[in-house]
Amino acid sequence: MGASTVSLRTPPFGLVGRPPLRRLTCIVALLVLSSIELNNPHALLPMPNVVEQALKLTFLLVALALTVRDNWSLRLVPGIPVLVAVTVLAASTMVPVLAGVAGMDSLVRASRLCLLVLIAWLLSPWALAVDGMELARAQFTTYALLTAVFLTQGALFPGAAHEPPVGRLRGVLPACDPPRVAEIAAVTAGLAVLLCAGRLLGPRLSLAIFVMALATLLATHTRTALTSLGLGLVIALLSLFRESRRARMVFTLMALASAVALVLAWNPINAYLLRGQNEQELSTLTGRRVVWAAVPKAQPPGIARWFGIGLGPKKLDGRPFVDGWPSSHRLPGIPITTQPGGFPIDSGWLAAYREQGYVGVGLTAGIILAVIVGALRLRRGPARAVALFLATVVAVSTITETGVSEASPSLLHLMFAGLLIEGARRAERRAKVSPA
Repeated sequence: MGASTVSLRTPPFGLVGRPPLRRLTCIVALLVLSSIELNNPHALLPMPNVVEQALKLTFLLVALALTVRDNWSLRLVPGIPVLVAVTVLAASTMVPVLAGVAGMDSLVRASRLCLLVLIAWLLSPWALAVDGMELARAQFTTYALLTAVFLTQGALFPGAAHEPPVGRLRGVLPACDPPRVAEIAAVTAGLAVLLCAGRLLGPRLSLAIFVMALATLLATHTRTALTSLGLGLVIALLSLFRESRRARMVFTLMALASAVALVLAWNPINAYLLRGQNEQELSTLTGRRVVWAAVPKAQPPGIARWFGIGLGPKKLDGRPFVDGWPSSHRLPGIPITTQPGGFPIDSGWLAAYREQGYVGVGLTAGIILAVIVGALRLRRGPARAVALFLATVVAVSTITETGVSEASPSLLHLMFAGLLIEGARRAERRAKVSPA
């Protein structure tokens, strides 16, 4: 039976039937939990690194079991551009391990990435069964629940869940840093608006979740996530502007609210964005620029230039790696780190170069570009808007956040967007050949 005759009730690709949304949401939740931080010094339940890695691997194995339960014949949908690129990226992470450049920690991280990609391929028939939007709803439900958990923890554990000196909201269970909490809250807020504009979510529920997510985002004091949310919503809503009256109304209301807030509360907003930082801290991006300048000089020659030193904690060793920089050197604006591994790189592109080389950087850029191009080729609608929003959030976050090139929420955004685009594209094909 051809793809053009597949109805909404017909099991796709010869499978037994589509899993209910709750089961798909459970699988997505396990994938998200396997990709976020579960432990830090302020965690409610501290654990050794080996336990954290084992727990993440367990989440992936359970997700794999649930996926295989519905896709017992192990059918895949070939030729999905984003998943193909992510598969090549996952394979390239094994090169430093096989070459003896990386150790066991890199092998575990690379194995988790490969397992994540395998689950995405096995999910592809279900994600493409109708139009891909079920996957977007499952992602939205997972992120909304996580956002509610983080906001509740801020009220229940005011000491541990707030990072000094400005009290940035962070997770204690799961133990996520403020930027990760902000990223999850930003995606939740954006999806709430876009699902409402696409008439896939009621206005009241959408508004309630948007307010909760925005409150969580503001509590993290994370400027990058706030920027990515604003820019992503502008691009996504403009893509719906001509076709959706609700999108035009939402865009107008948000523009007016933003303008009024800037006029009436500019001083508090400016103080919030500064986060108490001085000019030196702002000019060096809280010390990031010093570390960024040192990353290319610290890269070993040979195979590491092309494939990196292997997946790791995204840090630059604090020992001498630049001529004349002793290990006791104090970075402008920040104290010497006491965490093992050295200074955080805090750049998705430089971290990809450090750990995955030129190949990793090129593949990561190709994945983001594939999502953007694929979304622009779609007919205007909710799928296109959601894909453009997720791509924008990831593109902006890579400036000051790491993880886009390994098993992380950022990479999950791109993989989900790729499945969403393919599902919408196939739905358009079926609509063209189906009788009116």
